[in-house]
Amino acid sequence: MIFTYFLTFLMLVISLLVVGSYFPKQPTFAQTTISTYKNPYIGLKFLYLTGWNLRENPIGLTMTPNEDSTFSLEVASLDRLPMPNPTLKDFAHKQYLLCCGTTSNPINDNQTTIGHNYTALQYEYTLEGQGTRQGFVVWVINSGVGYQFKYISNQASEFSEKDFSENLPAIHKVLDSVEFIPVEVEKPKVPSFMQ
Repeated sequence: MIFTYFLTFLMLVISLLVVGSYFPKQPTFAQTTISTYKNPYIGLKFLYLTGWNLRENPIGLTMTPNEDSTFSLEVASLDRLPMPNPTLKDFAHKQYLLCCGTTSNPINDNQTTIGHNYTALQYEYTLEGQGTRQGFVVWVINSGVGYQFKYISNQASEFSEKDFSENLPAIHKVLDSVEFIPVEVEKPKVPSFMQ
């Protein structure tokens, strides 16, 4: 009796090994490395793909997922808007005129949330010029500071290997990871003899 169970078990194992050898192996994917961007002077923290080339500039930062795509962050103090107590809609209106304006062709615009349930406005559009470019902008405000996240890339075409949709999932992950942190005021540097 025990011999029969053993033989049945052995036949099952051999069958699984034989059947398994006929299925192609699943592709293996390289591990994606994630980095954290944290800047207490603008009150922001988020995650991004390590391979993206990140460069800070006076108004925020720029990341390049690939040669045809750019993801940027612009930070603006809301007290620079010519109105008292500007709303998210006011900020988005001003930034829209600066970033894409009337030359863009709207695809979609609506209210959304990013990060830890922060209310934001988003706008997706195309731009005509030397080829068609597609853009995606998200505006959000926190503690008197306006943030503009903008992604722009080539639209799919027969001439472009990379296109807008390729990096969009990673862009959404960046936006989902946004966290506002307390803003630290940078102290002006003073020569030692002035202290």
